[in-house]
Amino acid sequence: MKRVAIILTGEPRQIEFCWHWWQELVKYCDHEIEFFSSTWHPMPVISNFKNIITSTPEEVLAHETKCSKELYRYFHPIGTPEKPQHGFDYYFGRLYHLCKIFGDELVFKIKGRQHIQFSSTDVVIHARWDCAIRNTNFLNDFIKYTADNHTYTFDGLEEKDGLMYTNDWIYAGPTEFFVRDYGPIGFDKHIRLYDTFVKENEVKAKTYLIGHNFYSTFLKQNGAKISEFRCDTTLVRKNTLEMAFNDDTWSKLLAIFLNNLKVDRSL
Repeated sequence: MKRVAIILTGEPRQIEFCWHWWQELVKYCDHEIEFFSSTWHPMPVISNFKNIITSTPEEVLAHETKCSKELYRYFHPIGTPEKPQHGFDYYFGRLYHLCKIFGDELVFKIKGRQHIQFSSTDVVIHARWDCAIRNTNFLNDFIKYTADNHTYTFDGLEEKDGLMYTNDWIYAGPTEFFVRDYGPIGFDKHIRLYDTFVKENEVKAKTYLIGHNFYSTFLKQNGAKISEFRCDTTLVRKNTLEMAFNDDTWSKLLAIFLNNLKVDRSL
């Protein structure tokens, strides 16, 4: 049995449904699980969830000063009508949520509670709040593969145009890897990697910022060991489904997500 910290970041969409799914997912897990959340303020109040910290967009934007002139111009173009749909807080917000957890001497601080040392865990899973893993077997296997091979583990990992493309909704790694690669230094390194790529190719640099390339590409460039292992997941979108933790419900969630993708691409 391994001790596992599941860190949920990003927008807490469909929060009641998702939190129920996460709880059912780990109920019969082979490993000892503890949940943490680092997300945007204000965080909706949910039952049975204690380890929460939040950040404001303004807090994240304060770090925009670390951008090079090239990256800053991407977010604030001059003399052109073209402008990215989202700014610094969109591209670096979820990373900031993760790094904030490891940012104070590797201690997760929560008001009114004792400090929790991540060094007491064996594996960390970083996931989106609205990620739904198909069933507990996939979770067990994902954790076991990560621990047995002492590696960062991604689903759907492949190299595309010099970047490491993957499913960025969930990945795992040994706790000491997360401690080494994240925190304030890791946050700054992610920003500077844009400048490395822009010298080579502006399109490559901008594509690196997209979530599917962001975490895995950075870790590969940083010399980390990364591997691929299958873990069936989908994102939970607005739905009227009755909560039932089973493969049938998960298949319906997947169908809703894929249908939304088709609609988005047709716009």
